[in-house]
Amino acid sequence: SSKKTGVAYFQIVFAPVTDTVGAAPKEFFILFLYITAKKIAEKQLKERYRGIVSNLPGIVYQFYARDTVEWGVYYVNERTEEIYGVPVEPLNDWFDRYGACIAPEDRERWVSSIKDVIRRVVPWEFEGRFIRPDGGEMYIRGISQPIRQKNETIFNGIFLDITDRRRAEEASHRVEDRLRGITRNLPGIVYQFYAKDGKWGTYYVDGRSREVYGLDVDPVDTWILRYGTCIAPEDRERWNRSIDEVIRKEAPWDFEGRFIRPDGGEMYIQVLSQPVKMKNEIVWNGIILDITEQKRAEEAL
Repeated sequence: SSKKTGVAYFQIVFAPVTDTVGAAPKEFFILFLYITAKKIAEKQLKERYRGIVSNLPGIVYQFYARDTVEWGVYYVNERTEEIYGVPVEPLNDWFDRYGACIAPEDRERWVSSIKDVIRRVVPWEFEGRFIRPDGGEMYIRGISQPIRQKNETIFNGIFLDITDRRRAEEASHRVEDRLRGITRNLPGIVYQFYAKDGKWGTYYVDGRSREVYGLDVDPVDTWILRYGTCIAPEDRERWNRSIDEVIRKEAPWDFEGRFIRPDGGEMYIQVLSQPVKMKNEIVWNGIILDITEQKRAEEAL
């Protein structure tokens, strides 16, 4: 026979043995319940929870708002000091200490957002700038779901560190602003044209489309089709043929022709673009120039 070793868990139940006449009990019984499987399952669940929260880009918490107008937290993940520089203890004022780190320009919005969700018992979502006690700056996002209890509302949620995302967005906005500054002074508009699965359209069109050519950007996907209807009748077949050809050859696009704006104004345009082969499509990044003055100067010679 084999001998098993290890740890077992028991629950002990101690209770009196009563008779039918209700006399004081003289005997008691002890019941040993084997609960090892339950304990192991609880331990595994706790370990799984720790594994999840230890790899989150933020911390989980449980916030309460009592009907007596008190608020605070019942639980905060211990990584709060590591990520935000705010220790867990004392737990009863953790939320106030965390809120004190919200940047001055966002603090009023922080407080009003909390009061609003408490009053309406609705999900909470907040983004703002956070200044750690050591002076480090970061951006946070708070998300939580409410559960109404007898005399209070519990919000289970998470505070995420979204610093990398916000800085990437800010960098993208700076690039976009720089590009707008460049394209604003071009005699035309920039665009991005695509061809995939036998279909083609536009991913991007400069916002000056209406100003220069009289065409709204939206809906952007059909912009190139709407632009094509403004090509003068004598040039339209050549326009369509040029598109088919550059798609078939995956070649640069160069087209010149007469363009009639929706308001009847006549102008001459030149399309220039270079193809980039992607995984499942080809994208042409280019510019459509207004060459009206150049054409008229050539005609005058």
